[in-house]
Amino acid sequence: MKDQMMHWMGSDLVLTPNRIYRKIGNRILIVALLFLILGLFLFIRLHDFWQMPLAIAFCLGLPTFIHKIAVVQQKVIIPPGKDGQIVFCIGNLYQCNVVRKNEAVIVRNTLNGRAFYAVADQQNRYGKSYQISPFLNRRKRAVQFEEEVFPVIRKQLEIWHS
Repeated sequence: MKDQMMHWMGSDLVLTPNRIYRKIGNRILIVALLFLILGLFLFIRLHDFWQMPLAIAFCLGLPTFIHKIAVVQQKVIIPPGKDGQIVFCIGNLYQCNVVRKNEAVIVRNTLNGRAFYAVADQQNRYGKSYQISPFLNRRKRAVQFEEEVFPVIRKQLEIWHS
């Protein structure tokens, strides 16, 4: 699971916090595909009762596909050195510079009651932040992240306070 949360790209640390949700999305897409096949089969064989499976396929598949592109593909790239620029990417579609490493701080945020760690600007800790951990509501995942991944992130950011 550690390799799903982070990996090295040369000397850059790449954090993929939502990649652990990829399997769930794949399962939902398979179910949507099965409903799509059922709808097509009913249309071809019976010429009736095909609308409901087709609607279920689109209602499951389209939001899951968008979630896989927009959320699961998110990554934060932390370069080595003290003056590097932290970069936020969504797959190969979008990339922006977030904050300089010497101005970054790790904060603990919540979204809809689910806790996660994020990187933010020191001057505005409660403003825009970028998620660097998966949601840590499950004890096993939280312990694993804090013992295995969090020290690597802190070392790469060279932050030992906060």
